[in-house]
Formats: sequence, C-alpha cells, structure tokens
Amino acid sequence: MKKITSLMIAVLISYGLSAQLTNYYNRMNHIFGSIDKTKVSTGYLKEFGIRLNEIEKFNGSLSNTNWMDESQWKSIYSSLYSMRVGSAASGMSPPSSVYANIQTQKSNNPDVILLSAQYYSYQQYKTNAVSNGDVTISNEKIYDVSGRNPYDTKKVFAVFPSEYNLEGNTFSFKLQSNMIYTNTNKTLSSVQVDFGNGQGYQIITLNSTINITYSSGGEKELKIKFAYSGGPTIYSHSKLFVDYRTGGSMLRYDGAGLLWNREPITGTNWNGSASTGLVTVELAAGHTSLVKPVRPSIWSPQFPF
Repeated sequence: MKKITSLMIAVLISYGLSAQLTNYYNRMNHIFGSIDKTKVSTGYLKEFGIRLNEIEKFNGSLSNTNWMDESQWKSIYSSLYSMRVGSAASGMSPPSSVYANIQTQKSNNPDVILLSAQYYSYQQYKTNAVSNGDVTISNEKIYDVSGRNPYDTKKVFAVFPSEYNLEGNTFSFKLQSNMIYTNTNKTLSSVQVDFGNGQGYQIITLNSTINITYSSGGEKELKIKFAYSGGPTIYSHSKLFVDYRTGGSMLRYDGAGLLWNREPITGTNWNGSASTGLVTVELAAGHTSLVKPVRPSIWSPQFPF
C-alpha cells in the first residue's frame, strides 16, 4: 500500500493543483488499466478517485471529527463519483443531478427541514497489498496477482439537514425516499432520529413529516440511525442551532448573551446625508465574546453605517 500511495502522490504532484481532470483520469487509467475490475465489486476504488473529503471518517460511527453538513455531504458524493471503475457503479447519478434534485425538493417543501442521506460501500487497497503479494507494480502500472484479493471493503454514511439555524420552537422534519442515495441491496428496516430535544431516538416514516418541539434554544445534536435487515446499523450526526422563541414573539433572539438590543447606529456622512440602523447583537451559546466580527474594510461605501 505504501508503494501504491507513493505512486499516487507522485502523480498528483507532477500534475499540480490546476491539472485538468481529463489528464488526471488518463493518468489513472494508465496506472489502473491492467487491474481486474471485477474484483472491485462495489464499483468504487478509493485510490482511483479524487478525495475531496476524508471519507474514512464517515464510516457509520459517531465521533467529534465527523460532523456532517451540506458541504461535507456533497464532497463525499463527488469523491465517490470520481472513484468509479468498471461497470458496477456505472448507474450512479452525476453530482449535478443529485444536487439539483436536493434543491428542487427543498423548493417544493419550503416549511419542512429535509434530510438527505447517502450510504455507499467502496473498496481500497489493503495496507500490505504489495508486500503481501496481492499486487505488483511495474513501470507505474498496478497488476493483480492471480487468486489474490488486494482490497478491503469500507462504508461511508452521511446525512445532512436542509436547515441548520432554526427560528422558533416547533419544526417539521422529513426524509424522502428519493433523497436516499445508496449502492446497497439490503433492506432498510428502520430509520430513527434523535433531534436533540430530550426525547431520544424516535422512529420516523419515510416520506412523512414529523413535528418536533424544543423547550429551549442553543446548539442541538441531530443524530440519525439507519438499521438494515441483517446489519449494519449506522449513524450520522449534524449540529443545529435553535433560536428559541414562541409563536407570539417577534424577537429573533432569546436574550441569552445579549450585548445590544436594537441600538441605533448612525453612519458617517456620505453625499451630504447619513443613515441610521438598529442593531441587535447576541452571543452564541458557549461564547463570552465576539468571534470574527464584520470588519469595516469589507463594507461598501454606499452603505457607510
């Protein structure tokens, strides 16, 4: 595996960050052109593709290093799409089509927080594939050894919500079957979600909304659990921030950490006049000071305040 990794690094360096994808894939086809693609039964080979994300972290277990959001989710899907070899994954929808579908579903469900999920199995070379005699390398090409399997099978699971900053106290969530992307042929037996409202995991029904009420604001952990018949049971989690308020309140903020509440701020004169704006500043949960405030240098002169 070290020799394979070194070979891949040398290829990436030689082409540079601005290399065209066509040249990259031509090079990959040269390196992997002689492998037995039928051994890549999942249709995805990690070393063949472009990893836009450390997909190894999102293996179906929860940790402090694998929080999921929309950007992470898309980078995982695009990475998998670039890893396709042979014909097993030829039917995978292109990223542009998937992202367009997600946007369409969000537009069609303006008052619902939609969940988008992906669960894929992929393969990677075993750590000792070369030293163990599973493959050989000659003239920058990889060759299989007859009767040997050089691959380990891994999984990646990721779910993200369409909204992260929630204003209110009751929200509708939904997971649609047309927003689950996978290459497994196993049956999904149950979907459970812990919405971080103190109720623990709750079973949800695909294509149906579930209303969730919070009794307080702040950061919440959204945990999703997929259980497949015969296994596995896999997990993904995201962070939500609930800006808690009841239906009759017009304030966006709950007053926790309030620094200024509708303070009038008058700008400097520009073309003989100045404007005044009302500013409310509240610290986020767990913060005792402002972090990354807006800098005057990025303000437009048309808006001097």
